[in-house]
Amino acid sequence: MSSRGAVDRLMRRYILETKQVIHPFESPAARLPVLNRTIFEHQEDVFTQLKIKEKPFFISSLEEISPSTSQTLVYRDDIYFNKEIVLEFLNRASTIGKPARLAFLDTDPCFSVHISSLQHNMEHVGNLYMGDFFFFPAGAQEKDFLPIVIDTESISLPCFSLPSLELEAGQKFSSNPPVTVPPLYLQVPRLSYIAIKHWTHLLFANFGWGIHCQARQSNAGFGKQYAPLRKILPYLPKRRGTIHIGRNCQIDPAATIIGPTTIGDGVIIGPNVTIAAGHIGDNAVLEPGCTVWFGVLGARSSLLANRNLIMSCVMNDSIINTDIRYSIVGNHSFLGGGSHITDCILRNADEGDPKINPQMVKVLAGKEIVNSGYYILGPAIGNRVKIGSGVIVYPGRVIKSDSIILPGQGCNIIDR
Repeated sequence: MSSRGAVDRLMRRYILETKQVIHPFESPAARLPVLNRTIFEHQEDVFTQLKIKEKPFFISSLEEISPSTSQTLVYRDDIYFNKEIVLEFLNRASTIGKPARLAFLDTDPCFSVHISSLQHNMEHVGNLYMGDFFFFPAGAQEKDFLPIVIDTESISLPCFSLPSLELEAGQKFSSNPPVTVPPLYLQVPRLSYIAIKHWTHLLFANFGWGIHCQARQSNAGFGKQYAPLRKILPYLPKRRGTIHIGRNCQIDPAATIIGPTTIGDGVIIGPNVTIAAGHIGDNAVLEPGCTVWFGVLGARSSLLANRNLIMSCVMNDSIINTDIRYSIVGNHSFLGGGSHITDCILRNADEGDPKINPQMVKVLAGKEIVNSGYYILGPAIGNRVKIGSGVIVYPGRVIKSDSIILPGQGCNIIDR
């Protein structure tokens, strides 16, 4: 692939606006954060890096596009992408000289593994998923697009599995044996593209398409090793990775920071804190003994003492006093001490039978309850939610914004 020489720096850009809100955060995807910046800000960052200075025009359909004497790029405002995929698409589309549209094989692991269960958000034509990413050469008016099929070049990283069931001598399975649960695999792309139509897309955009993709790019041997995540931590300290620390931060000497990590301005990090491949927003606070592992903590948010944030995203102005994994928390929310955020379903095979019978986590998509595609998945907690001590939140559940959940009101377990 050539460098940015094939990209017209005077390229005209159109952004297709999406008004659909993402439940439970009640905002369009363009305003929601990935790695502590809104998706719209990420998109603008990409084109700044490519030195495309033309300001975008906002439209609601392709019919509003007018012919231009320069190349034209059209994309939807709810897509998280990186500059590598934009370069690949533009370089290939510009050599064709005809209107083109980004496409992916439906066997691409980033789509078949992570998004297929909720993939009503992309047009499926034959064996292709069609992206909302369009190219017009200079002067073109027709809208008969040729698909540009791009491989995301993902690698597979196993990062979580449940213990297998072992039977003692002479013991037999009941009539309803436990379901075999495969480990949770992350598909980490080199060329990132994900349309945010559901809160699970937003969650995985943060640590799959975001942090893990950055880790892959910043470590030279990462792409060739196909190493499981348990091997990343001993590997990264040797390289340390890229670490960006903002101004006026207070970082205790006993803290450990492993790149790629970005720390904003005015952050306070206490003793024995470990941050491994994280994004910490401005004026955030990490109290002593905390761990952020492939996670995002928003601006002015606090992770209280000895709490863990693992492969999760916390937005701005929230206070977390419990451990969270594979979960997403909105703005201005509070999770009380003693609350439990669970991420996998454990059911007895038969009544009174202690054997584990895990099931795939189900989520609400519109008005339907569907398989999420994951056996390991935490909940989505909206904006301005307050959860008291002793509350248990089941996997894949959604707590709508402005909820107050106190155990004394019969809400000890959030199971639906």
